[in-house]
Amino acid sequence: MASSSSLSTQSTPSSSLLSISAKPIITKTISNKGRDMLVIDGFEFQLKNSAKTIQIWRCANRDCGVILHTNIHNEFLRYSGKSTEHCHLPNTARVEVRNVKQLMRERAKNDLAPLQQIVEQEVRKALLTAEALALLPSHTLLQFRRKMTPILPDSSSFVIPLQYTRDYHNNQRLLLHDSDDPLFRNSQAVQPRGRVLVWSSDTQLELLFDSDRVFMDGTFSTCPPHFDQVYIIHGIVHDTCLPVVYALLPDRFASTYVYLINVLFAEAARLNKKFEPSLIMSDFEPALAKAVTLEVLFFITPTLAFN
Repeated sequence: MASSSSLSTQSTPSSSLLSISAKPIITKTISNKGRDMLVIDGFEFQLKNSAKTIQIWRCANRDCGVILHTNIHNEFLRYSGKSTEHCHLPNTARVEVRNVKQLMRERAKNDLAPLQQIVEQEVRKALLTAEALALLPSHTLLQFRRKMTPILPDSSSFVIPLQYTRDYHNNQRLLLHDSDDPLFRNSQAVQPRGRVLVWSSDTQLELLFDSDRVFMDGTFSTCPPHFDQVYIIHGIVHDTCLPVVYALLPDRFASTYVYLINVLFAEAARLNKKFEPSLIMSDFEPALAKAVTLEVLFFITPTLAFN
């Protein structure tokens, strides 16, 4: 009897270890609707109900009656339901595609790279099987980005999303000036007749103020609605022309160019620099020539070169 009891006592820990080691591995994923899902050996589970300490999941296949119980940390507790065996085969390819699609959505939301480039890079990294590649949709990513991208404003009075005020890595300020925002408002006498937006990082400004030659040019074909032109200022560093300031201007009046130049003077003072190019190049535009004459020539005597 003692021997039997001893054997019984000794078997308990090993059976407990067996039970622990037999617990299935659970991975978490996201459904197409953005809801949490769990995956076990290629079988997907959707959340059915939850309480303070337990969550109940059902097999994503509606014809299957397998129920999964986990704790709030998504750790396996037990199976229940009419059957603990699935009535269908696992679909590992669909799980692969779901995970890749989630990565693509995250990049499409935060990364302005072309969608085709995002798809190619994520598919290459995922090393999808041929079966999974066949299931990969081609249009849903475009729909997702359209939903995440702010709608086009119907006037120049709109709020700029935070992500468009900072650099690509969200480390530095990029929006330099907004004439409609009190935070950027300055005391200069000349004010624009519409909204002026200027983007430039401190690194770009340093390049501009260190540049002896400056090239200014406006483009109209790519200008967004409610503005007249995209105005780009280039600094020439080591014989390379680098775009350092981007501005959306409401018109082509001399007062607008004066306002922009004064913004640059103020930023030069903030950085303990001087905006003193010896050569300013631009397409011929009377209003710009007048602005440069009024503002820049008052402080320095650069050469003006017009195409």
